[in-house]
Amino acid sequence: MKARYGIKTGEEVEEPRGCKECPRCERRVEVKFKYCFHCGLILDREEVIRMRNAKLRLARILDQLAEDPRLIELLRELVKERKKKPVRLKRRSFFNLH
Repeated sequence: MKARYGIKTGEEVEEPRGCKECPRCERRVEVKFKYCFHCGLILDREEVIRMRNAKLRLARILDQLAEDPRLIELLRELVKERKKKPVRLKRRSFFNLH
């Protein structure tokens, strides 16, 4: 009711409007996008941090694999099993590994 008369109640979340320029390709991209759809550059700071953290976790996993040959063999077995029967993971489940 208050919104009808232009009174803000604090419940509404205003979405960003407009465009910004991609620093890499200099094309206009809507503010709501996390990536430039022209060149693929990450435009959202939170997304940059999330990707950096995912890369660090992956690097730790790869270091562990390099240190223990048994883990490499286990990984090979898992890959063979997945080829026989593919398992669909949720997008973020890989990044939740510790």
